[in-house]
Amino acid sequence: MNHAVTDELRRTPSVYFITGTDTGVGKTIATCRLVQYLNSHDVDAMAVKPFCSGSLDDLLMLSDANGRNQSVADINLYTYAPPLCPHAACIEHRLPFPEKDRTLEFIRRAAAQTRVLLVEGAGGILAPIAPDFSFADLAFELASGVIVVVPDRLGCLNHALLTRHYLEARAPEMPVSLLINRFFARDPSANTNATLLQAVFGPENTAFLHEIAPNQPTHDKGEKKFEKSLAGNSDFDRLFFAPRNGGGRTRQ
Repeated sequence: MNHAVTDELRRTPSVYFITGTDTGVGKTIATCRLVQYLNSHDVDAMAVKPFCSGSLDDLLMLSDANGRNQSVADINLYTYAPPLCPHAACIEHRLPFPEKDRTLEFIRRAAAQTRVLLVEGAGGILAPIAPDFSFADLAFELASGVIVVVPDRLGCLNHALLTRHYLEARAPEMPVSLLINRFFARDPSANTNATLLQAVFGPENTAFLHEIAPNQPTHDKGEKKFEKSLAGNSDFDRLFFAPRNGGGRTRQ
C-alpha cells in the first residue's frame, strides 16, 4: 500500500466519477469495494448513484458499503422503473427530464459530507441523462478524475479504448484510471486483455478487482473472502492518483 498517497487522500477532498465501458460490467460492486477499501484505511469515503434504473439493489449495496445508516434518498436523486438510461426512461414514460443544476447540487452536497466521494454513473460515459446532458457532463463538471470499470472478457479492448479516446479528446487534462474487473468467467481474451490495456493506460494507471462474484455480499467484515479481496487490492490507491500525459503521479 502506498501510504503517501493515502495520506494525501485524507487531506484533500476529492470527487471521482465511476463509469463503465458498458452496462452490467460491475460498476456498483467496484464502487462498493473502493469505498470499503478507503474507509478501511482511514480515508473518509462514501458513494452516491444519482441515477438508478430498474432494480434498486445497486442503491442498497451502496448504502450498505457506505456504512452510514443512509436512506436511499441520501445516495440517489432519480429512479426509473424500466432498465433504461434516464433519457430513454423519461421518453418511455413521458416524465420530465432530470435537471442538470439539481443533479450537480446533489453531488456537491454529498461531497461536503466526506473526504472522497465516488459518483457512480449508469451505463457508459456517454449514456444520455437528458437532451444535451450526459454522464460525461457530470464527470467534467465535478470530478477530480474518472475511473473506468472494464470487464476482463472478449470485446473489452474496443470498449475501453473508445472510452479513453473520448475522454482524452474532450478533456485531455482529466486523469483517467482503469479498473479491470475479473469476476467474469475467463475466456481466451483474458490471457492478453490486461497486457494490451496497460500498454495504453499505463500499468501505473491500472488496478484489478479480484475474486468478486456478482452475488457476493458487499459489506461483511467477518467474511474471510471479503477481507482477502481488500488485502489483495493494495493497488487501488493508484486509481486516485493518475499521471497526466504519461509523466508521474499528479495530485488531484
